[in-house]
Amino acid sequence: MMNSKCSAYLRRLCSILTMLCLAVTMLSGTAFAAPVQQTNSEKPAYRNVMYYGDWSIWGGQKNYYPKDIPADQLTHLNFAFLDFDASGNLVFTDKDAATGAPVGMGVTWGAPNAGILNAMQELRAQNPNLKIGVSIGGWSKSGDFSVVAASASTRAAFVENVMKFLRYTNMDFVDLDWEYPGEYRDPDLVDNKNDEGTTHASPADKQNYILLLKDLRAALDKQGAELGKTYELSVALPAPKTKLDNGIDIPELFKIVDFANMMTYDMRGAWDEYSGHQTPLYTNPDDPYASAGYSVDDTVKYLLSQGAPADKIVIGCAFYTRGWQKVDGGVDGTGLFGKAEKVSKDADQTESYGATNEAPLKDGEGGRAGGVWSYNALDQLKGAFSGLQEYWDDVAKAPYLYSKTTGAFFTYDNPRSIREKVAYVKANGLGGCISWMASQDKATGGTKRDELTKVLKESLFGSAPLPAQEIVTAPIDITFTVEPYEEEWTRSAGYAITIKNNETKNESNEVLSLTELAAESIKNPKLYITLKNGATLSSGGYGCGTITNQNGVAIVDLATVYDNQTIAQGVAINIQLRSSAAEVSLEDIESIVLVQRILPTGAEISRQVVFGGETQQNAAPVLSGVKDQSIRVGAAFDPMAGVTATDKEDGDLTDKITVSGSVDTSKPGSYTLTYSVTDSEGKETTAKAVIAVEENAAPVLSGVKDQSITLGAAFDPMAGVKATDKEDGDLTDKITVSGSVDTSKPGSYELTYTVADSEGKETAAKAVVTVTEKAPNTAPVLSGVKDRTITAGDSFDPMAGVTATDKEDGDLTGKITVSGSVDASKPGSYELTYTVTDAEGASASAKAVITVEAGAAPGDTYDPAKVYNGGETVVYKGQTYQCKWWVQGESPDQSAAWKLVTQPNPDGSENYQPGGIYTGGQRVLYNGVTYEALWWTNSVPGSDGSWKVIG
Repeated sequence: MMNSKCSAYLRRLCSILTMLCLAVTMLSGTAFAAPVQQTNSEKPAYRNVMYYGDWSIWGGQKNYYPKDIPADQLTHLNFAFLDFDASGNLVFTDKDAATGAPVGMGVTWGAPNAGILNAMQELRAQNPNLKIGVSIGGWSKSGDFSVVAASASTRAAFVENVMKFLRYTNMDFVDLDWEYPGEYRDPDLVDNKNDEGTTHASPADKQNYILLLKDLRAALDKQGAELGKTYELSVALPAPKTKLDNGIDIPELFKIVDFANMMTYDMRGAWDEYSGHQTPLYTNPDDPYASAGYSVDDTVKYLLSQGAPADKIVIGCAFYTRGWQKVDGGVDGTGLFGKAEKVSKDADQTESYGATNEAPLKDGEGGRAGGVWSYNALDQLKGAFSGLQEYWDDVAKAPYLYSKTTGAFFTYDNPRSIREKVAYVKANGLGGCISWMASQDKATGGTKRDELTKVLKESLFGSAPLPAQEIVTAPIDITFTVEPYEEEWTRSAGYAITIKNNETKNESNEVLSLTELAAESIKNPKLYITLKNGATLSSGGYGCGTITNQNGVAIVDLATVYDNQTIAQGVAINIQLRSSAAEVSLEDIESIVLVQRILPTGAEISRQVVFGGETQQNAAPVLSGVKDQSIRVGAAFDPMAGVTATDKEDGDLTDKITVSGSVDTSKPGSYTLTYSVTDSEGKETTAKAVIAVEENAAPVLSGVKDQSITLGAAFDPMAGVKATDKEDGDLTDKITVSGSVDTSKPGSYELTYTVADSEGKETAAKAVVTVTEKAPNTAPVLSGVKDRTITAGDSFDPMAGVTATDKEDGDLTGKITVSGSVDASKPGSYELTYTVTDAEGASASAKAVITVEAGAAPGDTYDPAKVYNGGETVVYKGQTYQCKWWVQGESPDQSAAWKLVTQPNPDGSENYQPGGIYTGGQRVLYNGVTYEALWWTNSVPGSDGSWKVIG
């Protein structure tokens, strides 16, 4: 091993030689600079991985922007999610969030520096400890993985598109989130109208997943070598053993990926009849589902037993709750593992065990009652359910909330459970923790939501700052021309500079077109011009922006001129810089470096040598932690809190930072601070921060709106009305209402809602309530009446799943009458008629045919209570079926998980079974013709392109 001085010398020598070879030293020409390496890399001992959903910037997540993420606490930040189609083309889940919204100061809507993808680059530039990446797929966007992975050509197209996206967005890793290989699922359009489901899933997914990961790995390594950076590949994997067995080749997968994010959350929820922990560290033997292995420990032990390396296993933390609306006292009277009742309904009126969510149920947009509340909303949750108390399960190492008054039960992670998980990570040599998700954490002060994130960071790494990672940026194709000039009438000389962006639009796909535009536009440019003759430069005309001269370097900030904030693809700009020297020569210029920034006053994201280059052996210092802030009038303020400076050659320069400007915390206003630091060779870096000193914010009233109600209807003026305050939290119980509504008389009534915070700041809002004559009565609606098939001897409840609702009278399920009967002991067809009448005599009726089939034939071996795995066979109703994948409780003649075993034909084909599922290579005989399936299909042979004729 070479000593540190020798190693440093060789690194610096190599850097100088690289710059000398690549720099442009001629008068005019095309400049292709080496990728920028802004900081030294040091791999952290563990990973603290966070997911950030692109929907977080909107109101549902309380407008949570990337700038407010506690990035200094993280090693990896995942942009979730990117979608794609069956041809491998990339698709935005929210184009406006990704590339359109102005989520930073000095950004306009749709500009090349707009959107979350740019904001994440700014975040990383300010926090070089952070790697940024993209998560592809997710629960609702995994529908096309099976099709893409099954074809070599489609895999290649997908991988090529992903590589372009990474290059254009300057990301560091890709996270493949296939939920889940080999598992069929219909779209849940109640919870998400855009949910794709996984209707193309097949057993072949398991092997095709590995092929897709191998293709991605090879492409990442190739592009990384071209750009001089190291890309990482991660995956999100299911926690339960059955899902891992069905779709994941564990030994092969872990050979390919850098790490795997285990989704050790959502392991229990409102779909279960008994309450429990959604993200426990250990399995409690009292859990009715204990044998399923729903715990971090069970998942980790199984992965290790299958050959997964411990340091690539990253375990999950849940920054949100899951809950049941009403459970009994459970094993110890605190609701733990209590039996739940279906007292709730989803948005489609399906009965549910689930508790009320933080957000109102809406069909197609979070329509399932699942008890989902953000960790930052626990106080509101406790206010919504009387009697909620927090308990701790010392076996599972997990907290939970239970109300002995209402029976509500909620499961989640808190600081104590997270510390237990981190201790487990360290004891078992694991790779770290992931968290879902950033917007759900709780603020400890200011706008950053960081309570649980800080616990994770400090438990994993201690209090020291995380090590900086190497940030590598691909250069832009630029022609940079410098020509000396002299003006006789002013007796001055200087340099005429042309900057030509040679990049052109090449992409047609929406995702790649918009990210290409952002990547290939020169954003908020700044020039560092190093002079040999001691001269200084000043503006010689329009467009030069702000020019400062420090230690022989002229810093030309072009972004202070609006027209030059962006140099788009194919655009050239011209500026003139006047020199203090009487005569000028190109020989007087040592180097010119072009710098880009996402924000006009933001951190530097790219440094490209465009002229000369010898000075690049000395890198500029890096300022970290300089950021815009909002503080209250009278609050303590330290301008150096969290601000550091490091230099590639000189190390820590924090104590060399100077701050110009001041903040008067006694007066509201906006104050600008300029931070500067200079290294031992005179290279300077500056950054600005805007400090907003704000007075106490007024409370916010929500839910106050004009309404129309019918004559005689019940009316609660506080229904849906809330008040929140930035400083005081929930003030709903402080609202006063003036005015009244007489529901017995038609008319228009005005209500005034008023609320004041603890400092007397008041907010008022008005609502007009119109009482109208009663609308015509509507008929009731019957739901759940449907034809069913049962087996002779089965129990039968004609009201199971049947409900009735009425617009005026509400739930009328108890008023339903059923005519007709079903003899469940005798095979046959029986007709039932359901009728319900509302209070005003309007009726609704519906019919259902109940088919009773003969029971099990002699010799049947199928057991609906048993779990079957792929390859196992059973006899059901006298016929033999073979299991395709893991299944339980699905009748073989009704389920796609089973295949009827038939005698093969002489040519090796089998007779086609209507509704059967076939995979690539299987042959069937249909109407005298032999067909071969080209891929997974359940279509009729010959009806589409999934079949080819064999004979």
